[in-house]
Amino acid sequence: MNALEIFLILCLGHLASDFLLQTDAMVKAKKHGAAAYWKHGLIHYVAIVVVTIFADPALLARIRFQAICVALIGVHLLIDFCKERLTVAAKIRDNALTFLVDQAAHIMTIVAATLLVTGTAPMAAVAWLAALVPHRDRILAVLVIYFAVVFAGGYAIRYLTRPLTRHLPQIGDESTLSLRNAGMYIGWLERSLVLTAMILRSPATDLQPGSRSPRPSHIPPASATQSGRARTGSCSARG
Repeated sequence: MNALEIFLILCLGHLASDFLLQTDAMVKAKKHGAAAYWKHGLIHYVAIVVVTIFADPALLARIRFQAICVALIGVHLLIDFCKERLTVAAKIRDNALTFLVDQAAHIMTIVAATLLVTGTAPMAAVAWLAALVPHRDRILAVLVIYFAVVFAGGYAIRYLTRPLTRHLPQIGDESTLSLRNAGMYIGWLERSLVLTAMILRSPATDLQPGSRSPRPSHIPPASATQSGRARTGSCSARG
């Protein structure tokens, strides 16, 4: 199994345990003791096992894979503990930036675990990144499109709809500003998903060297068409 498949297995296990299988009650319980962390770690391990059973069950028989998964979960819990302690101590704020930094740290540990499982040297990963340099114009174009559509577009919609929300009554503890921010964040997520789906379907973003846009099956190659015409012409001349 290649490094990408290992990364996807570990990443899916992380996403399932952090978002699908972790309830608000479990998150709050982390403020009161270590039991919630042990429970979260066990759920994380089970999630990885379930994903691996569907992807490549033979991996579960490898001691190296099991040990690295346990170590990965331990580091994951340590990151969660540090985030929780810093938040309680008011050293950091529990906001979107903290969330993104937290998830980036988790993804970095998953990358490191992937390299350990596959025995890939860090320099090989650097070489893979260097192979993307010829495609930097496409990468930059995709980043510009994402930032323009997702973030700049969100602020544009916010300004355009501001007159519609100016006279909204306050609902409970939520202010009009909070409602606008929530709507903008939801819009960011929706546009990210739609744009990602569109880009993944676009041949222009294919980074495979020498790749070509797929030709519909009912359209024959140009060479075949030309040779067919030549045969037809020769037959007409003989007739």
